[in-house]
Amino acid sequence: MFALMARAGRKNALESKASRRIRGGWRRIRLGLLATAGLLGTLGAGTPPHDPVQVFYPGGRCETGVLEVELWHRTLKAWRPHPDHPRIMANTCQLEDAGDLLNEIRVRCADPANPARGSTWVTGVQVYEPAGAPGCQGPALSLRRPNSPRITLTAPRADRPVSQPTRTPLLQGQVELTHDIVVLVDQSLFASSPAPAPAPAPAPAPAPRLTPERLMEVLEKAIGGALDRPGPLRIAWIAFQDQGPAGAPKAREPVSLLSNPAGWRAQSRSLQKSNAAAPSWASALDQALASLKAASAPESRQTILSILDAGAAYPLGRAAGPDPGHRQRVLAAVERVARSGVALEILVIGAPERDLPELAGQIRAKIRSGGSGGSLAAVPEAEALTPSVLALRVLSLREVRVENLTTGGVADPLEWDAGGHFEGRIPLQSGRNLLRVRVRLSSGEDLVADFERRFDPSALRQKLRAEERARIERARSGKVSVDVEEKR
Repeated sequence: MFALMARAGRKNALESKASRRIRGGWRRIRLGLLATAGLLGTLGAGTPPHDPVQVFYPGGRCETGVLEVELWHRTLKAWRPHPDHPRIMANTCQLEDAGDLLNEIRVRCADPANPARGSTWVTGVQVYEPAGAPGCQGPALSLRRPNSPRITLTAPRADRPVSQPTRTPLLQGQVELTHDIVVLVDQSLFASSPAPAPAPAPAPAPAPRLTPERLMEVLEKAIGGALDRPGPLRIAWIAFQDQGPAGAPKAREPVSLLSNPAGWRAQSRSLQKSNAAAPSWASALDQALASLKAASAPESRQTILSILDAGAAYPLGRAAGPDPGHRQRVLAAVERVARSGVALEILVIGAPERDLPELAGQIRAKIRSGGSGGSLAAVPEAEALTPSVLALRVLSLREVRVENLTTGGVADPLEWDAGGHFEGRIPLQSGRNLLRVRVRLSSGEDLVADFERRFDPSALRQKLRAEERARIERARSGKVSVDVEEKR
């Protein structure tokens, strides 16, 4: 027994020693590989692109369908096989560094069976090809700059080439800044306050109730003065009054969203008319949703701002919690809004957060699950509305820049207004031009979009020919004018 144990111990010792030698050998090999990788790294091979772009490699007349790619090594001053993909299939897209595309990358048709039959090298590659090319993501050049559908370019037009006697055509476009807001107001907020009970000593005057005019003032402060001028903000007002448990929502006609401050104020003054009020909060939510769908602009932000009275029995007052039917219909209406892509902001006036019924927490959960944004908050009085609706602040343009990535030119000067429209002139070259629009919003958000436009030089040639004919005619008649350009 002891002899067997001794032999097993010697065997284990030998195996452990052998395994240590093997591990040591692998460690030396691994260190050698790491050292080699480090050397390659110092030579610039295999490093990730600083400005990655998708490059389409067309096959052209390459019969083998295999392409070789080489990069110019700035340190060694020599061409070297591409560190990531020295050999690729034709008609595919690869990730390259934008700084290498013009004159530091070359490609040729290769014959794997006979390397001597390779074609001549072609220096420089095309960044953008039709969006249907395999693996390409057009027309955005950079993976870090996705196209924003909120930017449109209306001039030059995309359906035909630009043909005019100047290379700097008019450039016009728009950044979609529209914010559609439907304000739902509980009519019970405008009810007259009850008179104080008589008392021997003078009682303090009751706090004044909210009025449509006061509500407009509070919203104006919260939105940052945007209600004083027309612009990308569109507003509609809907009044409702819950006098009992919410029944099935009744279909109501959509209301118009207005961008005119005078129209906003006229619409808000009608909030106190009981005959125009929705019969329940659930009906008002559905009416607001229908109004937003009817007036939707592409990529516009949409918000329903609902202002509730905590002192009323419904929809979130003291009687709202115990009724399961009411609770179910309210939650269903909230879910329809949350899942439609519309943000739902709910402000309950007249109660602290802790006094809200359990239904308020269930509404919050529905809003969060929809993923469209929004919240539910309680404020003690109307004056506290201002810090609560800052999320409705209107967006504006901080900077707009348009570049011609094909030529390196920019649109300068470039002007824009509060509605998101921009205008200027952009230099184009003959043939294809790739224009990139960069926008910085007041929220700090950056938007980028790329557009392809073509320039037909025929009209420019006709103009130059006409000028040349006129010059020749003047020369024949003895009248020659010479334009002298001074050197700067």
